[in-house]
Amino acid sequence: RYRLVFVFSTPEDSWTHASLCCQHFPAFLDMLRTMLERVVNGPGFCDMRAADAKMYLVLSMRNFNRGHPLVPQRDPSDESFDVSAGEHIGLVSWTRF
Repeated sequence: RYRLVFVFSTPEDSWTHASLCCQHFPAFLDMLRTMLERVVNGPGFCDMRAADAKMYLVLSMRNFNRGHPLVPQRDPSDESFDVSAGEHIGLVSWTRF
């Protein structure tokens, strides 16, 4: 379950003559928060989070004994490397991070 918290600031001088806005702004923010919590905690998001958990991998790198790691690059350049292992998913060109 997610809980949303909104934090923002505005210049104080913009609120001095906005008495009508000051009355309705907290109610608007509360309705917005309630609606977003309903959407984020709804069944569609739960299914999407479950699917995402199976698709993403977190990789932790500690040291680079063979040089800096390679990251995918859209357009080949003079500094990029071609790696055929990523060809089937469209990741042919790689460059140093």
